[in-house]
Amino acid sequence: MGKNVAAFTMSLDGFIAGPNDEVGRLFKWYGSGDTEFTVPGTDMIFKAAQASADYLQDSWSKLGAIVTGRRDFDVSNAWGGNLILGVPHFIVTHEPPQEWLGEDSPFVFVTEGAHRLTDICEK
Repeated sequence: MGKNVAAFTMSLDGFIAGPNDEVGRLFKWYGSGDTEFTVPGTDMIFKAAQASADYLQDSWSKLGAIVTGRRDFDVSNAWGGNLILGVPHFIVTHEPPQEWLGEDSPFVFVTEGAHRLTDICEK
């Protein structure tokens, strides 16, 4: 089994978004630098400090999958139906959205709990 890493940008007081799900101030560092960085598998371009761009390039190139929850999936508008970073996306939820359950869906919905990810990833 590969190395597991948990990461998310959050403020020191534990928030990842504002009261209306806005992330502008919190994620400002993704656009306030002088080095352009294209997010693999997307057309998103960040402008970060050189050290941050180097770190992101290195760490994101090693990712094998993204595991997140339904709330992030919804707030992110399902990333426009695209797999960011070009890796499988596992969405842990009690209620998968019906519009994304077709065989052509790029997302895998895990409804039995996060512990079920081990079995799914080993297949």
